Amino acid sequence: MIVLPEALRVEAQADEVERFVVGAVVHHRGAVLIVRHNDLDEFFPGIEELPSGGVEAGETLAEALDRELLEEVGFGAGGIDCDFRIGSEQLRQAH
Repeated sequence: MIVLPEALRVEAQADEVERFVVGAVVHHRGAVLIVRHNDLDEFFPGIEELPSGGVEAGETLAEALDRELLEEVGFGAGGIDCDFRIGSEQLRQAH
């Protein structure tokens, strides 16, 4: 399982952020994974976007990302390299 800093959530809550969303940019062999909503989807039919979704009550950020990836593309976040950027600061998370 990946480790995402829950400190991000604490900082956001201090700024009165009430709702959280997670997402992933999935690179594989020089390609980036984009998901397309079904044309009959009630939420932005036909839109193309990165795999993402809301964090449910009681979930950590990592749990939410794993669940969203499983729901949308059929694999969890366990195999994902955890280099990610927040603004201009790059963080490296240990597995």
